[in-house]
Amino acid sequence: VTPIDMMKQKKFIAPKEGMFGPVYIDDLVEGCYLALNSDKAIGQIYILSGMGQVSNQEYFSFLAKMLGLDSARTLSKQLLYPIAFAAERMAHLFGKRTELNPSTVAMLSRPSAKYIHDKASAELGYQPKVSLEEGMARSEQWLREQGVI
Repeated sequence: VTPIDMMKQKKFIAPKEGMFGPVYIDDLVEGCYLALNSDKAIGQIYILSGMGQVSNQEYFSFLAKMLGLDSARTLSKQLLYPIAFAAERMAHLFGKRTELNPSTVAMLSRPSAKYIHDKASAELGYQPKVSLEEGMARSEQWLREQGVI
């Protein structure tokens, strides 16, 4: 919801570089359920990932299109870091918080978001079922039902 709200206020900027590793909530809940009901899972750590990784531009463009925008605003991380630093300082001066800060830029600029769920698949039978496109369509429907968009 935060990126949607920021896009509506024309305050959203993401780094051009970077990858996103989305997992749809139904897949995540299914993985947790499988782990809770498996004796093999006791004391184990599992990665419950989605079907792959996607660029920031592609991921956030899904959200932008929900709002009728052509694409999400992006800048290179070299240009975005000083803007994020200034935004965080300004927010702090006024006793507010902002999602546009150097930590967010660093997280979103990571070169890979490929999380491998092989162990969860082998030991728990976990397999994500919801594609990015389907997950975004479901998310848009929910956002509309909630009056967010």
